[in-house]
Amino acid sequence: ESDYDDDKDYGYEKAKQDLRARDLARYGIQTVFVDDYSEITEILRDIEFAVKRNNVFISGCADDYASWGRDKAEGLARKISEFLVKDDFKITSGFGIGIGSSVINGALVEIYRSKYRHIDEYLRLCPFPQGIKDVAERKNVFTQYRKDMISDTGVAIFLFGNKKDPTDSSRIIEAPGCWEEFLIARINKNVIIPIGSTGFMAKRILDEVKANMDDYKYLEKYINVLETEVDVDKLAKTVTVIVKEQRMAE
Repeated sequence: ESDYDDDKDYGYEKAKQDLRARDLARYGIQTVFVDDYSEITEILRDIEFAVKRNNVFISGCADDYASWGRDKAEGLARKISEFLVKDDFKITSGFGIGIGSSVINGALVEIYRSKYRHIDEYLRLCPFPQGIKDVAERKNVFTQYRKDMISDTGVAIFLFGNKKDPTDSSRIIEAPGCWEEFLIARINKNVIIPIGSTGFMAKRILDEVKANMDDYKYLEKYINVLETEVDVDKLAKTVTVIVKEQRMAE
């Protein structure tokens, strides 16, 4: 008799829950029932990750486009940004030299074409502070700025990543800021997508990913494209596919 009563009580409570859920659904509210308060924290964490994966940080700078050439390099940055906005992702850009303007242009093309000019919903610009002469202070400010910039994103794309040597402008070096952004994005648990075929710091990041593929299983079937492909359309489409897959991932 006790088992029968338990089953009856459970059935009654389940019916009440279903009724509440259907009632709330009429107002567009999706209901999730929990058995313990500790589940709420986990659910909120999952929601936070899901929301962040709609926000894509594009890291890149280039004083030298190497074999890509300026037009093709800018075309890649522009097309990636355009494709992502078309699929309702929001772009965050630090306005990296040689790349940032193209990222912005690509986003704006799609925003004006199909998003009814709602720029703030699809594009977030974060130009770095200027005029900080003290080297140590500038480094500290830039590090904190990068952390803040990346904190609201769930995806980080890396391309090129080079600059003139501050001590010798005739030399091109890998941009340490891009590496720092990679480390911050990794700590932030972002989806990491390095386009290694663009060379420089993006190639170094891709090498790091390849050496630790267990942490980046979502890139396994795309790693060869990211490492070797130089066709702008193929790369832009591949990056968009990866980002869309991870938006749907648990």
